[in-house]
Amino acid sequence: MAFSHDDRLLLSTGNTLDGKMFIWNMSNGHIVAQMPLIPSVFPEAPRCVAWGGMVKDVKLRLTTNYQFAVSGAKKMTIWQLVPATGQLLSEIITTGTFVRDYICMTFSKNSEDYLIAGTASGDLVGFHVKSK
Repeated sequence: MAFSHDDRLLLSTGNTLDGKMFIWNMSNGHIVAQMPLIPSVFPEAPRCVAWGGMVKDVKLRLTTNYQFAVSGAKKMTIWQLVPATGQLLSEIITTGTFVRDYICMTFSKNSEDYLIAGTASGDLVGFHVKSK
């Protein structure tokens, strides 16, 4: 569970039995978006989530879309939320043969250009958000 950088939204994920992700509007308590994560994205419940501010366009200007990351089952995914419609867009970060179980993560402060993740094996991994 995590609050967005502006505290307007709350992201929550269920357990393996529920398998759903919800994004809540904190001003009125309504659901902004929801999506089943199991089995469509992950085979088991996600381990951690982190908000990363607003998505940047190709000229590095901030858009109105939020970005966040979800990890679990040795996968890392970057998501976009279009708040006006509740549309969710996801992209799996490809790591090639480098497979780890991610247990915590955060976006770099200020620019949010990097996603830094800690692994169960003690590694610290950095992902450039634009190049994924």
